[in-house]
Amino acid sequence: MLFGFKKYRTRNLRHYVITQKNHFNNFLIIGKLLCLIFIGLIPSQVFAYKQVSAGYDHSCALKNNGSIVCWGAGKTNTGKFPEVGQSIPPQGSFTYVSANIQYTCGLKSSGNIVCWGSDGFYRVTGVPKGIFTQVSAGTGHVCALKDNGNIVCWGYNDHGELDSPSGSFTQITSGGSHSCALKNDKSVVCWGAGKTTRGNLAGSNDGYDEYGQSIPPMGSFTQLAAGALHTCGIKDNDGSIVCWGAGKTNTGKNFEFGQSIPPTGSFTQVSTNLYNTCAIKKDGGNIVCWGPSTHGGIPPQGNFIQVGVGMFHACGIKSDGSIVCWGAGKTNTGEFQEFGQSIPPQIDNAVPEQEGATTPTTPEDDLFADVILQGTMPLFYSETGDVLASKATIQSVEKGAIEAIWRLGGDSKTSRGDRVIWGYFYANPDDVSWGNKENPDLYVKIWYDVSGRIDVNFFHVSVPNIDVYSSKSNGSNDSILTNTATTDKRYIRHTYNADNTQNAAVIDTRNASVIKAQYPRDKVYDVITSSAIKTVEKGNIAGKIGGGGTSFTSRGDLVVWGYFHADPADVSWGNTNNPEVFGKIWKDISGRIDVNFFHVSVPDINISSKLTDMNNNTIASIYNSTVTTNKRYSRHEYTPN
Repeated sequence: MLFGFKKYRTRNLRHYVITQKNHFNNFLIIGKLLCLIFIGLIPSQVFAYKQVSAGYDHSCALKNNGSIVCWGAGKTNTGKFPEVGQSIPPQGSFTYVSANIQYTCGLKSSGNIVCWGSDGFYRVTGVPKGIFTQVSAGTGHVCALKDNGNIVCWGYNDHGELDSPSGSFTQITSGGSHSCALKNDKSVVCWGAGKTTRGNLAGSNDGYDEYGQSIPPMGSFTQLAAGALHTCGIKDNDGSIVCWGAGKTNTGKNFEFGQSIPPTGSFTQVSTNLYNTCAIKKDGGNIVCWGPSTHGGIPPQGNFIQVGVGMFHACGIKSDGSIVCWGAGKTNTGEFQEFGQSIPPQIDNAVPEQEGATTPTTPEDDLFADVILQGTMPLFYSETGDVLASKATIQSVEKGAIEAIWRLGGDSKTSRGDRVIWGYFYANPDDVSWGNKENPDLYVKIWYDVSGRIDVNFFHVSVPNIDVYSSKSNGSNDSILTNTATTDKRYIRHTYNADNTQNAAVIDTRNASVIKAQYPRDKVYDVITSSAIKTVEKGNIAGKIGGGGTSFTSRGDLVVWGYFHADPADVSWGNTNNPEVFGKIWKDISGRIDVNFFHVSVPDINISSKLTDMNNNTIASIYNSTVTTNKRYSRHEYTPN
């Protein structure tokens, strides 16, 4: 796997809030003068959900940390319907999941595809090798987009499901016996069943499933969704939805349930299956569904960011990262369509309590959460009344200076009472194409020592120069420290001492250990990293994997980040929320893989990485490069041969 992930919570705090602008913009200072409100440090959304897919009798969702969770039928693999393992996802880091009838496919962070569940028509064992950017599970076939934009399909082929067109595409969607894709010019092409509108002609194979679902309209589209017998797309010019295939009427006969009669308005995403279609409205984020309500239920109200429609149920992800499902599967009796596919695991249930950890922000915290998430600057309030604030400005080529967005990772205490806060700044995707909340540009680790000293550590993990700022206010002395982090000087430390003195250190990291290796381009399947921390107490101990995430840049580069921490069972300063080594993996579209390690601790740490093939055989490796307080940075460069 790439970087694995641990789970944590963050504790709510009560603060007084006041805004001051004495030093520079966007510094919100916490004081003791105004009305009391409840606020909380913003919890990491690493363990919330970001994508969901509903199948026939099961559902699967992708967490922000890259892991997949499934529920409903298929939690065992007895081989008897419906328990064929469709809800037993493999471990590892993924970027997408797609569920259908009795099987599921996932796109790994490495770009490889894995499928599980029923192997009818070799949907599971027939997965091709290669690097892909998308995957879509149809009823009996699967289609995927390669990293060059070409389409590959496998599985059932009685209706031309595997006869994908040549060329470069940006999105793929597979339905019952057909698939559709978006071309680079945003036009639509479809293949498989549905090239005519003859309907379901009994006894005639070439007339089966012919409802026109593969006859797309002209025009430009931004997103497509293929159902069993119809297809829908969101138009580029106004966000309206157009559907074609079965369901253009609502007679209730011959699959005419109105599933192709969308409402008016502007939408951001659409999903469909056999009977129903659902979409998210642009204004307000509410979900609207059409088709027979008896086959899919009524969607709840709320602000949603993604929806997935199954055969008799649907699930949506709300803006807070939680999942809500409706329709069949609200029980797990095993009776008709009642397999628990509408009983998703929630965030709280998925994140176990840890000592010294805290709870996520509640709805009462929305005011403060908006300030932090929409703005650029985290604030940290100490028990002595001090307020620590920080921000970062990225010097981009595209737009000049842009203010980075803060994302909190964790806030906890060691067993002796030191407070540890970590997180990172990232570029706003509205400012630059490579900006993404799962693409850290500047790691931050703040150490509140029990002696009263505060160390604010910045680690540059990007390309452009980044100006970093921190400010401490204790009511009698306010101070600002500012420096610039670069590719040559990746580490900056701001220290605030107990006697109210402060200093800044900019560390030259050109002494980094850069180790290179080559690998066979077409064989790489996964990246595995490990660490060994050289402790005084117990000698070498294995680093444990902590939080992280994955993303793709707009041009197709893969980004994976995470960290290693010491096990609290080994040393007193070990804590899930006390990173010892930050990591960032960059898989360039050229094929080069950079595995970057950033030392954020005191003891020396050995770090290793290796590339493996689909059979977990090592195809390239770099072992035991060491990061220290004098050599904070190490990079493992893998280039294809």
